[in-house]
Amino acid sequence: MTLVARMLGGMTLATIISFLTISPTAAQTDIKFSNVFLPSSSTWKIIEKHLNQVVSDTHDSVKFDVGFDNKFGKVTEVVEKVESNEIQMAYIVFSSKPSRFPSLGVIELPLIRRTAIAGTKALCELEAEGDFKHDFTGLKMLAEWALPTYAILVDSKKPISGPSDLRGLRIRAPGPTGGRALQKMGAVPVNLSVGDMGKGLASGLVQGVTYGLYASMVQSGFEGKMLIDQVTQIIDLGISGPAVGIFMSETYFNSLAPDVQQALERHLHSDCAMATEIATDRDVQEDLTKAALAKDGKHTVITFDKADINTLHDGLSDVYDEWAASIASKGVDGKAMIEKVRSIAAKYE
Repeated sequence: MTLVARMLGGMTLATIISFLTISPTAAQTDIKFSNVFLPSSSTWKIIEKHLNQVVSDTHDSVKFDVGFDNKFGKVTEVVEKVESNEIQMAYIVFSSKPSRFPSLGVIELPLIRRTAIAGTKALCELEAEGDFKHDFTGLKMLAEWALPTYAILVDSKKPISGPSDLRGLRIRAPGPTGGRALQKMGAVPVNLSVGDMGKGLASGLVQGVTYGLYASMVQSGFEGKMLIDQVTQIIDLGISGPAVGIFMSETYFNSLAPDVQQALERHLHSDCAMATEIATDRDVQEDLTKAALAKDGKHTVITFDKADINTLHDGLSDVYDEWAASIASKGVDGKAMIEKVRSIAAKYE
């Protein structure tokens, strides 16, 4: 009689079933995960739900050590930290590394899409077709989604009623193409990481930031304030927010046990399901937050008239051409990518 047979001979049926279904990866897999979220944010709650499903599918053999609110490093640092295995998984804002992720800039081109869900569907389809393979070399993307369009949040006593009032204001840009859009409006774009926006406003380095309204309610600002508490004027322009994602190094992912790989794929990446859930929620949260801020008595929500908006839009058209030219040097057909995103986004808006 074999050792296994002797062991099973003294067990009840329930115990035998439990024994036989124990995951072969019972050894603990510790995954250090860096992100910008606070535990209270709706996006984090969705991600947490899917991470819990990974833990359940692997019989608790996976443990996620989560670094909230940039605890394990800023988004500008996480690629190197993942590649060196200092951390194993991270949230990334692709435009924080424009030279590393040049093709992802297509999602933040002015007016290319109006909602998070439209941008997310475009991202997922382009990734599936291999359009981002240059950007993702050496990385395993577990999820990517588009953020809602951004407003300009201003901490300035200067009343803003039209585009000309933006001239000369130092405003944190969401990325290179967003920076060009601000420049076209006469503002002075400033590169500033998400984690430094509150400090930048408090010090006067910038008078405004381009950021999501809901995100500003759950993003730490300066000295215990939320970012939204540091601004008084909200300019509702609908500037395209960036693409973001969650990733590992390809080497680390490939080293994981097969059932861990499968669980991560199934619950974070498959069918763009988690990304779609997050994007849908973010669009809802953005609309609710905008309505609440307009009534709170602390903020002024400013919209420009149609003529001003049309003038701004006409002046931004060459930003597309500049981006397509810059991406051509990487061997990517930027014009074709722009048309793909427009076509996909139109189906969801």
